[in-house]
Amino acid sequence: MNARELVGLDRFELKPSHPSPSQVEPPLPASQTAAAQATDPGRRRPQKDRTARIRVGATFWLFALACVGIALAAPFPYLTQPLDRLAEGGKGIAVHYAGQSLFMRQALLVHASSAGVALLLTPLQWSARFRRRWLAGHRVVGRITAVAIAVGAASGLIIAQVSYAGLVGTVGFSALALAWAASCTQMVRHARAKQLEQHRRWAIRTTALTFAGVTLRALVGIGIAFQQPATAVASQAAFDRVYVVMPFLCWVPNLLVAEWILRRAPRASRTATTHR
Repeated sequence: MNARELVGLDRFELKPSHPSPSQVEPPLPASQTAAAQATDPGRRRPQKDRTARIRVGATFWLFALACVGIALAAPFPYLTQPLDRLAEGGKGIAVHYAGQSLFMRQALLVHASSAGVALLLTPLQWSARFRRRWLAGHRVVGRITAVAIAVGAASGLIIAQVSYAGLVGTVGFSALALAWAASCTQMVRHARAKQLEQHRRWAIRTTALTFAGVTLRALVGIGIAFQQPATAVASQAAFDRVYVVMPFLCWVPNLLVAEWILRRAPRASRTATTHR
């Protein structure tokens, strides 16, 4: 036994802290390094997540601006001027409802006001930031929105019976009013039961039906512009041709898009439908 074995120094033999040159792997060429970065999902995920957030945020703000714009602009003429004065301008819908009974005229004003409130408050309910910071406020605004939808659906069902679009309008707008009320009822029922996932799904459907007010005016404007009327009389004729298909076209595609979103997005995911 030598001295090193006697004191046990052989058990504390220090190993070299750096590998020998033969143990060092040569670095990958630059082309292979770039290819590895391009094919590594972990490296691409932050950029994809950032792009998705930007896209969702831009979509939310476009949606919010459209809702607020129509919610303020559409009811404004009916709330600031008598219907008879609007009818003097020769506008088709104003002329049509000015000749209806007082009950129908009042129902039109109630519908314009309540539907405008529902459309105005809907974007706020989809703000995840608002929900996180003020959950009680989200619930209060939700109750106001639900009441506005109930009143708007009921009054919409009434005025649909004398729709400017005739029988097509009566059927189409009545179906919209009933679907709007039924969807809102399910949304509220699941919220009260704390079934938040089902509440969110019915909220998407309710939002799609609420957005019919925007879709109707956008499609009417596009349809008139496509016909390129040269005079006021031609513009009214173009409006009449477009409006006759709006009772279904203003909400059925919205509902189909909502169902597509619900089937495409995972149940637990909220990034496709909320602005964070």
